[in-house]
Amino acid sequence: MKTYIIVYQLRDPWANYSKFYEALKEHYEDNLHFMETAWLVRTENSAEDILKVLRDKVRGRDSIFVAEITENMDGFVTGGLWRWLKTLEKSE
Repeated sequence: MKTYIIVYQLRDPWANYSKFYEALKEHYEDNLHFMETAWLVRTENSAEDILKVLRDKVRGRDSIFVAEITENMDGFVTGGLWRWLKTLEKSE
């Protein structure tokens, strides 16, 4: 299994993005919503596959970025991000 970060900018304040969030939760049950516009997901799928699932749930001016997480990472974040990543290391 691979871990991906999904970062997005949803620009239409009047749009209903519930299908976007539902797709994230339903397709990727092993997930962590750790920042306002960032999720981590664990899947066998590729970044391209993830984008295909999410792309039709947003509008033309919105942005989505998907990248695989590697061992070379660092950051300053609060909450359960590092704890969640550590549980992934144990499961490999």
